[in-house]
Amino acid sequence: MESQTVIDTQTLQQLEDEIKNELTNILKNSNFGEVLEKYGISGQNILKLQCLLDLTQIEVSDAVDNQQANKFLQTIKGQNTTVKTFSIGGFCKPCPVPGYPSGCWVA
Repeated sequence: MESQTVIDTQTLQQLEDEIKNELTNILKNSNFGEVLEKYGISGQNILKLQCLLDLTQIEVSDAVDNQQANKFLQTIKGQNTTVKTFSIGGFCKPCPVPGYPSGCWVA
């Protein structure tokens, strides 16, 4: 049987927070400032990213108590929540934080 996972509400929030942190770290090391500068673009929160977690892809693990998994899946179905959307800050050029002449991501 293939490996499957289920996530309770608290763990789902922790997952979302970790994804945001990872994406923010990646974005902080990006060259978006140079790209925007090349086209003469500047401003506050001029570039924002939005992520989607597709909850329809969450499946039950053999290692997880089936009652717990079923309760979580029923909660998701009851809320008609199939996609969880969250945003990752915004890119600012000039950066409000000193030391970032090319701009920065602000959470």
